[in-house]
Amino acid sequence: MKQIITILVILLNVISCANTGSNSNDNNMREKDSVKTAVVKDSLVKDNIIVKKDTVKPDLAFKKKQLKHENPQIAYKEKESVVRQLIEDKGIDYASMEVLFRTIKQEQILEVWAKDRVKNDTFQLVKTYKLCVDTNPDTLRGIDLLVPESFYYIKHFYPANPYFIRLEINFPNKSDRIRGRSGGDIAIHGGCYSTYCSPFTDDDIKELYVFALEAKYKGQKQVPVHNFPFRMTDENVEKYRNDARYKNRKKLIFNRDNMKYGFQYFEKTKKLFDFTVDKTGKYIYK
Repeated sequence: MKQIITILVILLNVISCANTGSNSNDNNMREKDSVKTAVVKDSLVKDNIIVKKDTVKPDLAFKKKQLKHENPQIAYKEKESVVRQLIEDKGIDYASMEVLFRTIKQEQILEVWAKDRVKNDTFQLVKTYKLCVDTNPDTLRGIDLLVPESFYYIKHFYPANPYFIRLEINFPNKSDRIRGRSGGDIAIHGGCYSTYCSPFTDDDIKELYVFALEAKYKGQKQVPVHNFPFRMTDENVEKYRNDARYKNRKKLIFNRDNMKYGFQYFEKTKKLFDFTVDKTGKYIYK
C-alpha cells in the first residue's frame, strides 16, 4: 500500500512539473511573440529582413505639374503598371524606390538600376534599353557617340516636346567646364533620332520617363545619369588608351582614366559614390 501511495505522489509531482513547464513555455512564447511584434511595429525586422522607416516626403506638386500634359498622361496610362511590376519583381519597394540610368556607349544601351530606402540599399539591374540609332547613320555610332562622358543627373523634365518626352541632363557639369567643354541641350528623349543626345523609341522613353519621374516624385533629389564610353575594366581602359583613334586625345584619356574608379566601385559595391571636382576637372572620390 505504501508503495502504491509513493508511486501516486511521484506521478502527481511529474504532472505538476509538466504543467509548470508548459506554462513557462507558453509565457516564453508569448514573450517572444510580443518582442517580434514590437520589432515589426518599429519597422526594424519583417520576415527576417531589416526594414528602415522611410521619412522622405513625396513631391506631389512636381508629379501633378508633369501630368497636366498629354504625353506624360499617355506614358503613365501605358507604362506605370509595367514599371511597377519590373520594380516589384526585383523585390524592391516601389514606394521608396530610387533609380540610376547608366549608358554604355560602345554597346549602345542604357541600363536602369534601382534600389529602395527601406530594405534594399544596393542597386539591382532592372532593365536594359537599346538606343535608337538605326536612323542615325552619321555621327551617332558606337564608341564615337557624341553623348558626353561623365557623371550627370536629370536637370529638367520636359513633358511637352517634339521628341515626345525629353529628360535633360546637367551638361556641362563642373568637370566639363573646367576641361573646356561647353554647350547644352543634352538629353534622353524619344523620337528615335538625335545627333548629340541619347535617343529612344517613343515606347521606350515612356518607360524611362516613368522610372525617372516616379523616383523623383517619391523623394529622390537627383536621378543620376552615368555616361561611360565602354565597360571600364582595366583591360578596356588600356585597350582604348592605345587605340590610334584616341591615343593623342589627352583630355579624353585623362577623363576616362578618372572615370574608371567610379565605374569599378559601382560594379563591386552596387552603390553610388560621392565625389568632388578639383581645379583640373578631376573627380576626387570620397
